[in-house]
Amino acid sequence: MLKRAVLLLTLGFCLKLSAADSATDSIPNPTEQDIQEVFGDSLEHGNRAESLLLLAIAFDQQSKNSPTRQEQIGIPYIATAGPGYWVRLFEQETTLSLDTVVNVALILTYAKDQNFTGDERDQAAIKLLSVAAIRDYWPAQVYWAERQLQAWQQRAIPTPMKGGEGEISDEALRTFQYLSNCARIGFAPCQFQLGFWYLQDVTTREAGIELLSAGVEVARRDPRYLSSAETMQDMRKAMSILAQESPDNPYREVLQGRSKLNED
Repeated sequence: MLKRAVLLLTLGFCLKLSAADSATDSIPNPTEQDIQEVFGDSLEHGNRAESLLLLAIAFDQQSKNSPTRQEQIGIPYIATAGPGYWVRLFEQETTLSLDTVVNVALILTYAKDQNFTGDERDQAAIKLLSVAAIRDYWPAQVYWAERQLQAWQQRAIPTPMKGGEGEISDEALRTFQYLSNCARIGFAPCQFQLGFWYLQDVTTREAGIELLSAGVEVARRDPRYLSSAETMQDMRKAMSILAQESPDNPYREVLQGRSKLNED
């Protein structure tokens, strides 16, 4: 139900944009049925990276300060023009536009009735979203970073802080940079993930607590995050960490320091 709410958030967003924008003809306003005809119920069954990608795209489209707000990116644009339209652009464009890259990736990830295996679709979508991330499209950076964090988790290793030579690896550096970018934008899932990462090292533990606190405040004040099961799970984890004050709690000194500052 929560993942379906992301779809409803996107639809509601389109209505708001149409009402506020003078060029209403340029704003797609598909019905839920239109979207289901293209995607079926696949939008409700994405993994963490895919679900946060959709959430980030919706947030980016709603931001008046977004440099890509005028791009035709997202599920409503695909449902309105049809997947075939975006695939033809992908085949015809000499230099692929950002909206074509991202929308074809979304089609590969979610659209039904495709003549490709699941692995083929996934690999193609990952490559396209990696291109979008390199072009500084922050929702794609969220997706790329989340996939990398998941890969480390599946290998049962902590989020790497340094490589074998004492320097952070290129892979970890890229993940860190992407999380930092979207955390600065104020996207709560990135603030949580970066905060959890910082908590692994004593020298960055205080910064981790600050990031978790910021993420909790952002998520609590913005009701749009209620549609994201992933964000709500991260928030509960962050609040549990922040609430710990037992003698053996490694974050107790930081928490006590924050309490004293608040009292002063």
